[in-house]
Amino acid sequence: MMSLPLPLPHATRRTAARACPRRPHHGGPGHALLLSLLFGLLVGLVAGCASTAPEDAERLARSGRYEEARQRLAQALRDQPDNPTLRNAHARTLDHIVVLALSQAELALAAGRLDEAELLAGRAQALDASQPRLAALRSQLEQARAAQRRQAAERSAA
Repeated sequence: MMSLPLPLPHATRRTAARACPRRPHHGGPGHALLLSLLFGLLVGLVAGCASTAPEDAERLARSGRYEEARQRLAQALRDQPDNPTLRNAHARTLDHIVVLALSQAELALAAGRLDEAELLAGRAQALDASQPRLAALRSQLEQARAAQRRQAAERSAA
């Protein structure tokens, strides 16, 4: 624990100022604070690449650029594979992208745009084949394709 210097009598302060004219406040309570701030800044600069990747990805994701966010985190993770912050941010971003793709696929399926739904489901599967909603979506797509084939066969028979 750092102790604060006792206040000096006026004459002693003048004498101390003459003894060290360039640094009249050297060693005062503000000096330790300044050193700790500079040290913190230095540590921040050294670790800057690791700490900015999640923030960059968050900014990209907030603007709807999810794939760029995932790529930014993937690159940072390749540079620092043992960084738990990067691993967690990458997993969260990946989950978000998969859920978004599945939601868009479900909307496309509901609107009858089966090719678009298939494309989005494929994208979700490429990113995370273990996603529980994926199997249900694939089943719904197969049912919709079968119904589409039956309708086409009925039209050609008529």
